[in-house]
Amino acid sequence: MVRLLQKFSKNIIDKPLKVKLLLFIMPVIVLSVAMTGFFSYFYAIKQIKKNADDLLKGTVYQTGTFVNDRLAAIFEQLVILENEPSFQRLLLNDYPSSERFQRLHDVIDFYNQLNQTYQRYYPMVDSIYFQVNGRELQIFDEAPNRVGIHLEEWLSKYQGSPKGYYWLNDHPDQVFSTVRQRHVITIFKVLDSPRTTTKGILLINLKSDYFKELLTNGSLDNNSYLVLSSPDGQLFSDKVPPRYGVTNSIWRNLFRHHPTQGIMNIKSRMGRKLLLVFFQIKINRWSVAVVVPERDLLAEVGKIKKTVWVIVLLVVCLATLATVIIANGLVISLNALVKQVRRFENGDYNIQFNHRENNEIGVLAKALNGMLGTIQDLLYKIQTEQEQKRQFELNALQAQINPHFLYNTLGSIKHLIDMKENGQASKMVSALTNFFRIGISRGKEIITVAEELEHVRNYLMIQKMRYQENLDFEINVHPEIFNCYIIKLILQPIVENSIYHGIKNKKNTLGMIKISGWGEGENVIIEIYDNGIGMDQTTLNQVKHSLQIAYQEETTVSIGLRNVNERIRLHFGSQYGLTVESIEGQYTLVQVKIPSSIF
Repeated sequence: MVRLLQKFSKNIIDKPLKVKLLLFIMPVIVLSVAMTGFFSYFYAIKQIKKNADDLLKGTVYQTGTFVNDRLAAIFEQLVILENEPSFQRLLLNDYPSSERFQRLHDVIDFYNQLNQTYQRYYPMVDSIYFQVNGRELQIFDEAPNRVGIHLEEWLSKYQGSPKGYYWLNDHPDQVFSTVRQRHVITIFKVLDSPRTTTKGILLINLKSDYFKELLTNGSLDNNSYLVLSSPDGQLFSDKVPPRYGVTNSIWRNLFRHHPTQGIMNIKSRMGRKLLLVFFQIKINRWSVAVVVPERDLLAEVGKIKKTVWVIVLLVVCLATLATVIIANGLVISLNALVKQVRRFENGDYNIQFNHRENNEIGVLAKALNGMLGTIQDLLYKIQTEQEQKRQFELNALQAQINPHFLYNTLGSIKHLIDMKENGQASKMVSALTNFFRIGISRGKEIITVAEELEHVRNYLMIQKMRYQENLDFEINVHPEIFNCYIIKLILQPIVENSIYHGIKNKKNTLGMIKISGWGEGENVIIEIYDNGIGMDQTTLNQVKHSLQIAYQEETTVSIGLRNVNERIRLHFGSQYGLTVESIEGQYTLVQVKIPSSIF
C-alpha cells in the first residue's frame, strides 16, 4: 500500500502543471459545490424558519405595542376623569344646603369632561357610562333601546382588583342596547368603598371593530390571523378558517404561567400544525398572538431544493470548462512571469512585468510593477531624507552655540559688573549656564518638554535682562505634557525669530512673548505668540509655502523656522511640524505639533 502511494505521488510530481491543476482542482470543485448545495438546502430551511420567526415576532411586537398604546391612552383618560374635582364631589355626595347649586354645576362639568374624552377618542371610543348613587351620565351617539346596568350584579361579580379597575375583552355591549348588536371592549372602575355608602361605576366602551382593524393590518396572508387574547375571551383579526381554528385550552395556556412572550408549536382542531407567536402587552397583561400554518412557512423549501441542485450541476459543468481554459492560459503566463521574477531577484530593477491579462497573473504583474516602483521611490527618498537629516542635524548643532548671542550676552554681563550690579550679572550668568547645559544635554537629541521649556525660559530671561523694560514673557504650559518627548532646540529658534524679526522692530511698545502648550488627543500642541510687527500676507504666504516644500538653501524665509519644521517632520512624520499665522502690525503665532510620545 505504501509503495502504491509512493509510486502515485512520484507520478503526480512528474506530471505537467496543467495536469496537476486538473487532478487536484476538479475533485475539490465537485466536492465543494456538492457540499455547498447540500448545506445550502438545510441552511435555507433553517434560515426560512428563523426569518419567519423574526417576522412573526416583529409583527406581534409592533401590533402589540400599538394596541397597548391605544389601551393605555384610554386607561389614562379613565384615571384623569376619576381625579377630576367634580367627580370626587359627586362621589362623596356631600353638598351643604348653602351650596345647593354646586351639585348641578359638578354634574355639568363632569359631563363636559366625559364628552371631551368621547370626542377626542371618537374613532376608538364607542360609549361612556357613569353611575353613582343611583344617578347616571351617558355619552353615546345613537338612540339606544335601553341604557343602564344592574349595579349590584356588577359589584358582586367584579371583585378582587386592588384598585377597582377591570377589563372585558370582545363581547356584546351590556350597557347600551341597540337594534344592531355591537361588540365592544370595556374598561371600567368600580366605585364601592367600604368606608362610605357610595356605590357606582365609571365605564368606557371601546369599539371592537377598531382593534379588529389593527389586528387585520398585521396579518401576513390569508391563512394567518392575529388574536387579542385575555382570560375572558379573544378578539380575532378575521374569520378563522375551520381547519386552522384553535381550541380554548390553547388560549388558556397562554396565561397559565404568565409568560410575557414566546413561540409555541400547536395543532388546530383538525390536527394541522400551527406556529403561535405571542407577546404580552403591559397595560392589562393581555396577549397579542399570531397564528400561522407551518406548511405556509415552508412552502418555498421544495422550490429551493430543486433550484439548488440544478445550480450545483450547472456550476460543476461550468467550473470544469473554466478550469481547463484557465489551466492552459495559466501555464503560459506563469512561465513568462517566472523568468522576469528571476531577473528581478538578480537585482535587475529596470525590468517591466508586461502582462495584459485581467486575471490573477495580470494583477500580480501590476503589483510587481507597483512594488518595483515603490522600492525605487523609497530608495531615492531614503537617500534624500538621510542627506537632509544630516544637514539639518549639522545646522542644529551649529545653532546650539550662536557666537553672536554669546558675544552679546557676555557683553551684557560685563556691563552689569561694571555698573556694580553683581546680582543681575549673577542671574544672567546662571541663566546662560543653564541655557548651554540644556542645549548640550549630554549629546541627547530627544529631551522632555519640561527640559525644552526650561531651556527657552533661560534664553528669555537673558534677553529680558538685555532689553530690560522693552521685553517680557509668559510661559503657561499644562503640566500633563511636561514628560512628553520633544526634539532638542525646537522652541529657542522660534523665540529668537520672534524677538529679532518681530518685537525688536516694533518701537515704543512693550514686547510680549507668550508660550502655551497642552495635550490634544494623541498630539502635543505648543504655541509661541509675539506682539511684534507681524507679517504682510505676501510674506506669510511665502513662509507657509516654504514650510510645505523640501529643504532648499535658496530661500528668503527664516532658516530657523524651516530648520525646526524639517527636523520635526524627519523625526515624527510629515503630519507634524509648524504652522504660522500672522497679522501685520499686530502679532505672529507659531504652532508646534508633535506626537504625545515617540515610543
